[in-house]
This record gives sequence, structure tokens and C-alpha cells, in this order.
Amino acid sequence: MERLFILFFINVLFLSSWQLRSISADSLSDDEAAIALHIKALHNRNSEVREAAADALRRIIARYPSGTSNIRSKDSGEAYWMEKVSQVKAGMTKADVVKIIPPLPESAEEITPNGDVSYRLDNDWVVIIPYHHSNKVISSAKLAKLELLVYVRPPEDYTGTWTTWYVNGQKGSEVQYENGGYNGLLTYYHDNGQKSYEQHYADNVCDGPDTGWYKDGLKMYSGQYRKGKLDGKWIHWFHSGEKQSEDNFKDGEFDGLIAGWYENGQMRFEMNYKNGIKDGVEAGWDEQGALQYMRVYKNGRVLDARTGQSP
Repeated sequence: MERLFILFFINVLFLSSWQLRSISADSLSDDEAAIALHIKALHNRNSEVREAAADALRRIIARYPSGTSNIRSKDSGEAYWMEKVSQVKAGMTKADVVKIIPPLPESAEEITPNGDVSYRLDNDWVVIIPYHHSNKVISSAKLAKLELLVYVRPPEDYTGTWTTWYVNGQKGSEVQYENGGYNGLLTYYHDNGQKSYEQHYADNVCDGPDTGWYKDGLKMYSGQYRKGKLDGKWIHWFHSGEKQSEDNFKDGEFDGLIAGWYENGQMRFEMNYKNGIKDGVEAGWDEQGALQYMRVYKNGRVLDARTGQSP
């Protein structure tokens, strides 16, 4: 009976879309109405309904140059929001900013580690405002294109693969569950369909390789977990492909070489650890390779320290 209801719901979904388009095959308004209908269906708790809606969204959006659910604007609203964001000036209060660029209703603010605030403007755009832990804008705000991911929580004690979708119809996440906990592969995607990162779980604990990618598919980082703790070698790369950092872990703590590089390939710093405690040489260089400092540690204590500067 439940299966019949699901099939009926999906048929209604597509029939409604077809009826909207049958009024006028090239009608922009009809496609906008169909998109709104399908985005609403992405919130459905039934996986088949969400997947059908995502497929319909991709087919409609593919006919328009914006590549987003904002099919009326060729640039998906970029020029409109850029004009608004450019009005945000240093010294403005949060209240001033919200009057110019109000957040999308029911969207949550995100605060970065350095105290900047980002929030969603519409289905396609977010703004990042540099407050730096204050109530006033410090410098220019930034506009970023990021499709809205519609998150739907799986049923309690769910077993199987649970998928969520972006409002442009691209897959947002695909997670394997067993009895309500992560068990197997967890994959999140960028809003263009490329993988964002992939992790492995066993009994709701991260265990195995962890890999991340840039939006164009280039690798961003790779590492692994062992029973929920960072383990072994972790490497991050710049988008150019140059190595950005290398960290070594044992049982969740630094153990071995910890190093970073500038994008030109010059080493930026290196540190050495043993069981989470500094042990060995620690040094730093500027982008041209000039030594800036050097220290030697033994069991966490400095034995020798000097700078690379001439007296």
C-alpha cells in the first residue's frame, strides 16, 4: 500500500510539472512554478520522491544559462546581489547591514573562527561579512555562489543509504546507515556534482581513509582515521597542486614531522613531535627562503633558540 502511495505521489509530481508546461511549452513562469514544486518535494521524507524531484530540477535548469534554480536571471542574480553587497561599508553596524542585505528567512548565521559572519541571501548566494568578533564591518563584504542544500534527517534507527540534494538537483550527500548510526561510506558533494569529501565509518566511528577535493575535482587533502582518531600522514595541497602541509599523527596526537609550505614550494615551517610533545627542530622561513627562527626541543623543553636575523 505504501509503495502504491509513493508511486502515486511521484506521478502527481511529474503530472503537475507537465500540466504547468503544457499551458505554454516555452513559458518561463511555468518552469519557475515547476521548480518551486520540485524544491518543496526535496524536503519529503521519502527517498524516491526526493530523487524524482532532483531529476526533474536538473532537466529544467539545464535549459537555462544560469545553471541554478534562478532561471529568470542569466547570471543567477549575481549582478543584483553584487550591487547590494557593494553598499556594505567599513564601520557599518550589523543592524545597518541587515537593512541592505537581509538574510534568507529561516537561514542560520555561521561564524568563522576569526569572527566573520556568513549567511544565505537566496537559494544560490551567501554573503561573508568581516566583523572580526565586533559589531561593525571591518572591510569589504564578499559574495559567494553556493547552492542551498536541503537537509532531511533520516528516520530513527534507519538502515540503508540516505541521500540529500541541492536545490539545483545535484546530489548533496550520500550516507550509509545501520540502525541510525553511520556505518560505511559517507560522501558529501559540491553543488556542481563533484565530490567534496569522503569518509569511512564503522559503528558510528570514523575509521579509514578521509579524502577531500576542490570544486573542480582536484584533490585538496588526504588522511585517515583509526577508531575515531587522526592517524598516520595527513597531506593538504594548494589548488595549484603544490603541497600545503604535512601532519603526522599517532593515536590522535602529533607524532613526527609537522610542516607547511608556501604556494611557491618554499617551506614555511617545520616542527617535530613525539607522542604529542615537541621533540626536535622547529624552524620557520619567509617566502624567499630566509630563516626567521629556529628552536631545538627535547621532551617539550627548549634546549636552544635563535633567529635567522643578523644582529
